[in-house]
Amino acid sequence: MRLIPLGSVNHILDETAVVKIKDPLNIPRFGRRVYDERKRLIGVVADVIGPVSQPFAVVKLKLRDVSPGEELYIEIETRRRGRV
Repeated sequence: MRLIPLGSVNHILDETAVVKIKDPLNIPRFGRRVYDERKRLIGVVADVIGPVSQPFAVVKLKLRDVSPGEELYIEIETRRRGRV
């Protein structure tokens, strides 16, 4: 599994975390799995909010062991090659 940075946790509200996206040119798709530094599945991207220049991802948490300021990651997309 190859992970790329999503951003850092800004707020935690009930079962969601608001994450400031590190790279505004790399917006994750809804439903994308989110991991912590230890490669544990933390949750999934439920929404993207805020201004285009400084977007935030709303992550629906499956694991509540996350703190403000913590860096989160998403799995890099890989393209599958067709069989010849």
